Amino acid sequence: DRNCPFRELATSRLKVQQADGLFDHHRISTREGIFSGLIFRGILFNTPALWELDNGGFFDSWEAWKQFVLRHEQKGDDYFCNNSAFGRTNGRSHHNAHWFWIASAKLHAKLQEPGITFTQIIDYIANTKGDDSKSLFVTFGVLSAYLFAVDLVYAGRIPHPSLQEIAAIIPKLDKGALHGLLNL
Repeated sequence: DRNCPFRELATSRLKVQQADGLFDHHRISTREGIFSGLIFRGILFNTPALWELDNGGFFDSWEAWKQFVLRHEQKGDDYFCNNSAFGRTNGRSHHNAHWFWIASAKLHAKLQEPGITFTQIIDYIANTKGDDSKSLFVTFGVLSAYLFAVDLVYAGRIPHPSLQEIAAIIPKLDKGALHGLLNL
């Protein structure tokens, strides 16, 4: 995943894009699909657990996730979660799934709003606080929020971003895209 220059051909993306994968339009249009997407980006990305799943990364309930973890618990934390999937660790853990289940209901509702934009989804995921005044989307910063928003675009769940939206998000990401543009 990390060294593949073509995002859509990376092992993890191929797994969740399969016919019965979590980004199937009907699946990602449900709360369970959103939960599975958060699990994918926030926990399972680039892990043996994802690669070995036979369900394309889709968990049809909170209980299905818990049962999956129980079946594989003896394999250890690294089986479920690659702490350096998006750089330095920021508390990534399979134990965050509980928070993603809660957040999935709120994000699913947010996605129902008419006229929702790519930028609004990134801002919502990266900045919304939960009842405890901590991030509702635990461990999701701007980069993870951006990547998940792109996943939602590819799945047809939200509209494609405008050129202006992409231009505005590049400096916020402060990653390779910005450095590449500065070197032009």
